[in-house]
Amino acid sequence: MDRLLARLERRFGKLAIPRLPYVIAVTSAVVYALGMMRPGFTNQLMLVPQLVAAGQVWRLVTWIFIPPASSLFWIIFAILFYASVGTSLEHEWGSFKLNVYYLLGMVGTMVASFAFGIPMSALYLHTTVFFAFATLFPDVQFLLFFIVPIRAKWSALITAGFLAFQAYEGTAGDRIAMALALANYFLFFTPTLIDLARGAGRVAAAERRRAAMRDEDRDERPVRKCKICGLTDDDKGADLRVCTCQEVCGGKPTVYCLAHARSHNKPAAN
Repeated sequence: MDRLLARLERRFGKLAIPRLPYVIAVTSAVVYALGMMRPGFTNQLMLVPQLVAAGQVWRLVTWIFIPPASSLFWIIFAILFYASVGTSLEHEWGSFKLNVYYLLGMVGTMVASFAFGIPMSALYLHTTVFFAFATLFPDVQFLLFFIVPIRAKWSALITAGFLAFQAYEGTAGDRIAMALALANYFLFFTPTLIDLARGAGRVAAAERRRAAMRDEDRDERPVRKCKICGLTDDDKGADLRVCTCQEVCGGKPTVYCLAHARSHNKPAAN
């Protein structure tokens, strides 16, 4: 994928829109303001395949600028959040690669909309942008509800869980439409996900081997026992010492607990 993108960038890189996330964010804010002044305005921008076929071709693009239907506070938050996430991707990838990612997400959503004859929103497109960010920057921390700290990878997994539940509850057509709308993420990140899965498998296998070795060492290790009170290594809080004094132990290694190691009788020095 990277090689193909590199070749495409050499030929078409000048066509990329720089700072695309901010372009989408500002346009979304304008669309929201116009929608407040003219109720029903956003309905003229939605991706509705039947209306596109009737000649309203602008809907092939304008649907990505429709902000989520919510309170003003959450709309502002969503616009700023996705602008920030998209900008981080642009810094990591460059403008051309980010443009291609958005374009593939748009194409996937439009294919799903026309294949099943249903209106589609930009929800899945924005979700794939967040998934890309969480894959590249998994340990970046957000404040969930502005209170609970959560890493990007866990937030993405929770979101993926909700999508999986929607797919389970939906029809076969819903699942296919969702897969098409998320196709850009899988095109870009399937090799990365495979590598992560293999790495996690290797880490788990290594931990199992280390645990087995610790168990073997524990089984093979002779149990030490205090000569006086009988306290052993297996007893909680045991602190055993080995004494080789000539006076009491005759120079032979003898095990005592800490208390008896300090107090076992030694003749006074002459």
